[in-house]
Amino acid sequence: MVPIRRRRRVPSRSAIVVSLLFLTLGLAGVMAYQAWDATRSHERIAKKTLAGHALSAAWELTSAIGRELHIELLRKGLDASYKAATNHPHAPLPPFRTFEKLLEDFGWTFRAAKFDFIFRMDFLKGKPEFRGDDPPVGEANQWFVVFLKELATAGPAEKRGPPAGIRIHGPPGKERVLVYELKFDPASGTYLAFGFQTDLSPVKAVVERVAKDTPLLPPALTDGADQSRLLSFTVSIPSGKQVYSSYPKYPPEIQEKGPVGLALGGLEGAVQINPDAIELLVIGGLPKSRLPTILGLLALTSAMVLVAFFQLRREQELSLLRTDFVSSVSHQLRTPLAQIRMFGETLLLGRVRSEEEERRSLEIIVKEAQSLTHQVDNVLHFSRAQRGEVALSLQRATLAPLVSEVLESFGPLAEAQGCRVEASLDETLEARVDPGAFRQVLLNLLENAVKYGPADQIVDVRLRKGAAGTVQLLVEDEGRGIPADQRADIFAPYSRLERDRDSGVAGSGIGLAVVKELARRQGASVRVEDSVSGGARFVVAFPRDEGSSD
Repeated sequence: MVPIRRRRRVPSRSAIVVSLLFLTLGLAGVMAYQAWDATRSHERIAKKTLAGHALSAAWELTSAIGRELHIELLRKGLDASYKAATNHPHAPLPPFRTFEKLLEDFGWTFRAAKFDFIFRMDFLKGKPEFRGDDPPVGEANQWFVVFLKELATAGPAEKRGPPAGIRIHGPPGKERVLVYELKFDPASGTYLAFGFQTDLSPVKAVVERVAKDTPLLPPALTDGADQSRLLSFTVSIPSGKQVYSSYPKYPPEIQEKGPVGLALGGLEGAVQINPDAIELLVIGGLPKSRLPTILGLLALTSAMVLVAFFQLRREQELSLLRTDFVSSVSHQLRTPLAQIRMFGETLLLGRVRSEEEERRSLEIIVKEAQSLTHQVDNVLHFSRAQRGEVALSLQRATLAPLVSEVLESFGPLAEAQGCRVEASLDETLEARVDPGAFRQVLLNLLENAVKYGPADQIVDVRLRKGAAGTVQLLVEDEGRGIPADQRADIFAPYSRLERDRDSGVAGSGIGLAVVKELARRQGASVRVEDSVSGGARFVVAFPRDEGSSD
């Protein structure tokens, strides 16, 4: 019997569609769960972030209050107290009016403060002196003396309390502010205590000033929003009594506290963050929908792919340009090197037949060495410009001698090409230039004119006054000129005219780029236009030196 082959069962299209639908549904469920979980996680992170902002704001609040209390209440008040207590150390304390005048002299600004007394206590005598309307008596006096002695004698010197500070004490509703300082007298080996006591008005004034002038959250975070829309805060004294409360008040759901410090009154600041401020204080806020994010990421990815594609194309173009540049520069360097080597070996082997041939060989070596030096300088200037490391030293200079110097050194190179260079120079023109950079600009323009012009041409170099207070350097050749639509491109790195790419004229494509960069760094502009003969005229306009004569 011939075995019967069973036909392979092919899943139906419906099963495939249903499977795909279930798969899509499962993926949608997974994404929905991830979105829900991400939202919850973001909420937790957002609350922690808000708590961090509240803690930072509480620290900023209490730090500002502490600084203001130290400067305005502690230092100014104690400076006045010290002068009142030590101006006549063996005489009674001065009248209270004298103390108030001293406070004004030291910049005391709390006009509404009601003083109880000023005091001085020499620990050798052990008895405090008071001057004022309400000095402490009875138990209050005993507490006062014990408090000062504990500050001076409680344990080793390095473990004692601060020698100066603010103490808020008294029953609720009758709190007073004691400002004190202890100074050690080496001569007597004991302390002198001095200070004053007042009501809470200076402390309240400091807190209100801080509340008005101190931003508790970074401006970059709040984006200029009103601080009262983002948080509220309260400031309390040790008894729990609030001395300041901002408006409006927000629930203590997100709240952090910070102490001012016992030495500065033991105040406590509490900051409450507005829960509705989460969109502003937490980057990104709470996530709403994943779809805009997904679409945004898709668009961003597509844009990045396009950017990468264009970047790769640009990189390939730059790679080809660099390859052409290296090949061209290598050719330009190899030619003078070959000449230098050939005539050097001729001289070394003594193959010259006369002194005239020997001199001619040396002239060729010098000429090719100058050409080689110019090419190397061009490459170096271009490389430094690409890295932004070109550093020029501008100085006031008469330009005609610089031009003449360049023309003298370039003369042999022009003669070797059968060209003649003619100059028309205004000897009086001055500008602030870098001499080396100026020479390099002119050399590049001369080389460009000789390279792309006919063999028997005349290259015209002129130095003249230009418009709007400029000095113009002109280099004009008798070549084929430059098309108007390509004049802006020839100053770009590695750029050459299409008609010259396949010609026998070697070029690196960086000479005019170096001209433009060096001109720009000297405050000059460069352009190209048609000459009278139909060739190219390059015009470099330098700003005239302010001290030059007209």
